Amino acid sequence: MAKAICLNKVTVSGWKGIDERPVEIDFGGESWFIYGNNEMGKSSIFSAIRAALFEYPKATSSFAENWVNNQTPNGAKIELELFIDGEEYTIVKTRGHGKKPSGSTALYSGFGGSRSEISTGRIADDEILELVGATSRAGPGSRDLEQPSQWGVLAWLLAPQGMDSVTPARENGTQTIGLERAVSEEMKKVEEALKQALNEQLTPEARQPKSGGELKRAIEEAHGASNRLSDIEDKREEYTKILEDVAKIESSISEEKVKLREQEDIIDDLGEIKYDSLSIDAEIAKVSGKIEVKDEKIRGAEENVSKMEGIEEKTSTLQSKLNKTKDKIKELNTRKNDLEKRIETNDKKLKSLTGRLKKIDEDSQAMTVDLRASMAEKMRDELNQKLAKLEGLERSLEELMEQGNTLGSDDLEKMIGAVGRFEQSEARLNAISDVAAVSVKIEGELDASWSVDGLQSDVGEETSFAQKMTIEGEGFKIDIARESSEEEDWVEQRISSSSEIAGYSAADADELRKRWEDESKRAKEAESIRGKIQDSPSREEIEAELGKLPDQREGIGEIDEKELEISIEELSEEKEELEGEVRNLEGANEPLAADLLGLKESLRELREDEIATDSLASDEFKRRDTEIEKNGVMSTRKEELEGLQKEMSDLVKARELLTNRRDTEISVATDSHRKARRVKRLIEHDIKNKEVDLKYLKDKAEELGGENLQQSFIEESFGVDEAIEKRDRIQRKVDAQDRLIRRFINALNYATEIQIAPIKDQVEEWLGPITDGMWTGLEMDRKLEVTRITGPARPALESENFGSGGLIQVIHALIRLAVACKIHVDKVKEKPGFPPVALVMDESQGHVDAKRVGNLVSRFNKQIEKGHVQVIALSHRRDEFQNLETRNYDVERREAIDDGILD
Repeated sequence: MAKAICLNKVTVSGWKGIDERPVEIDFGGESWFIYGNNEMGKSSIFSAIRAALFEYPKATSSFAENWVNNQTPNGAKIELELFIDGEEYTIVKTRGHGKKPSGSTALYSGFGGSRSEISTGRIADDEILELVGATSRAGPGSRDLEQPSQWGVLAWLLAPQGMDSVTPARENGTQTIGLERAVSEEMKKVEEALKQALNEQLTPEARQPKSGGELKRAIEEAHGASNRLSDIEDKREEYTKILEDVAKIESSISEEKVKLREQEDIIDDLGEIKYDSLSIDAEIAKVSGKIEVKDEKIRGAEENVSKMEGIEEKTSTLQSKLNKTKDKIKELNTRKNDLEKRIETNDKKLKSLTGRLKKIDEDSQAMTVDLRASMAEKMRDELNQKLAKLEGLERSLEELMEQGNTLGSDDLEKMIGAVGRFEQSEARLNAISDVAAVSVKIEGELDASWSVDGLQSDVGEETSFAQKMTIEGEGFKIDIARESSEEEDWVEQRISSSSEIAGYSAADADELRKRWEDESKRAKEAESIRGKIQDSPSREEIEAELGKLPDQREGIGEIDEKELEISIEELSEEKEELEGEVRNLEGANEPLAADLLGLKESLRELREDEIATDSLASDEFKRRDTEIEKNGVMSTRKEELEGLQKEMSDLVKARELLTNRRDTEISVATDSHRKARRVKRLIEHDIKNKEVDLKYLKDKAEELGGENLQQSFIEESFGVDEAIEKRDRIQRKVDAQDRLIRRFINALNYATEIQIAPIKDQVEEWLGPITDGMWTGLEMDRKLEVTRITGPARPALESENFGSGGLIQVIHALIRLAVACKIHVDKVKEKPGFPPVALVMDESQGHVDAKRVGNLVSRFNKQIEKGHVQVIALSHRRDEFQNLETRNYDVERREAIDDGILD
């Protein structure tokens, strides 16, 4: 069955858009709306929750580079309290900065101070994934290896639209939303094996052979073998053509050699032609000699000019550099002098301020000593007064106790109670006597004692009583009592209270009352004194405080402490102001000193450069003067060069005329002979070219393989047949697996249709009212993907992707809500009181109009009220979830808004 979570509390700092100010939300299992402007950390809160559940904190791939906020030097920390399948857990993860960041994970059972550690590190990462129904990571490396291979339905319920876990969660929908009972474990393994085998051979979407797969390799091998066979066939054709060309060229060479022999016979017939050109050749040789001499002189003149140009260019460059260096030195000297003056001025100010600060410290210290002495004297007086007061109280209490111990409240109450009862009985009996007394007359002498209403009395001839009378003599006792409606026996009360009064050694009730008043007064005084002593510090405490005070100073005189405090405060303010000025001056001096040091170093380097450049320039000027003395100035050198170049031009023209005249005379004499030789040369040239072509063709034929081409053709033909047979065999296997997995999926869709039905029916029930009856029906596959949407007045949509962006968002929200409700209903059957299932909505209704958002929110509110779901909504638009029955959290202010209404 799918795992379910309910969020209790999250605390995040340093994660993505959340800085060192921690975000702490006490969810308490309730639904919340988290809002705030962009870049305030809303989505970062959701990302932190997902990271606590699914991410490896030491991940090093590019997708993890922006996990830690770069403004937080202490890295990121996430602490998440949650219920997983109704059990309490706490997850704590941290991550540091850097390419190889530090990170930690700790998993606890329970919340807060009562939690206990279960595991840490990578073991904790894997246990957390197992707890939430995801598959463990395979190891470090790429994104696929550092994230779970199967997310589980939790990642889908916690994912906003477009997050990377939606697709894998829906892919595994059958296994992750409690539909496993429709498919056996063996069938799951068969499906996974078939999927894995096909994924190794075919691409996911186009179902084409996959690069690196066995089928793709077999196709490529068959194609390669066919190409190699085709290449061999092309080479065979080319080899045959080359052999034909070789035969043609060899025949052409034989014909050209016959022509060559014929032309050699013609040259032999013409004989040797002689021409006397000695005289004109001598003139040409003489002029050529003069040209060589002149050329040597020209090279010397050019070298002199070039050498002088180099010297002048170098001297100019060095002089320019020297001038610039001197200008720079002058500029830096000016800046250096200015900096030294500014530093000197600041130093003078610092010296003055430091002196004043020292004087302020001395004055302030002296005033502080006086103030403390004055305060100590006041404190000594106060403590002595307290001690005197305490001693007075103790004496008063001692004097009071010399009269005897005071009576407690119970004793005083008993004392006044006896008085009250006596007076009450006395008053009642007197009242009865006044109204209805019983009269008794006595005749004669009667030696007896009389007790009238409880009092011993002397009786004459007549007496009366109110309630009782007793006559007791020697040998007899007479009790007389009147019949009355009185319930109280006032006589008995008088006797008992009289006995109590006598027990206090009091003559009568008045005396006892007076004693009670005195004792009450004394008890109150003692209690009051004891209270004051208790409220006052003890003698030991006062004496200890006195012992802490400094010795009494002589001649301190009267001190106005208030005025002294004001003076000290003014000195402190002045000191703070002066210290600020000192810091500013010192802060100003530091860069000035650094600049001055840099300027001095630059000046040193420039002066060294100036000396070196000046030395080089002096050497070059000396060299120029020496060169001028030796070969003249530049203008003289150029004039000499121009004169030599003109003479050279005249000599070249004269030699050209002599050469043309000689060639003309020879041409006339030897035209026929020359023509024959030219024809011979052309024939020899053609033969050489054809022999080169012949060698090229024979080499190329050898490169193509020559006589081995036929054997290669036969062997490659067999290879092509084997490669094609292998390709077809693998293709048949892949086709069979593809057909099997399609039949498996069809069977699985049929098997799970009953399990998907409650989710589909619930979404269908909600969809109509939300869209105001525009869309009322839909069909859904086992991945919970909507394959068809219908309505009474519109053409059907063949999938959810054919609808508008708003419709897609509504359908996705309803599917996720239905899945969460189904999970909760199933869980409650097994565990009554199961907490609501968490569902995150992050900017999820951006394309939905206000009316549909209102309709959608009302459905969410009903499920929140039923306790099925815990909705965590995130948005920068306060109106998007305005009517959602949630508590509200302002990310920017980092506080909960509990009134339920957003302003």
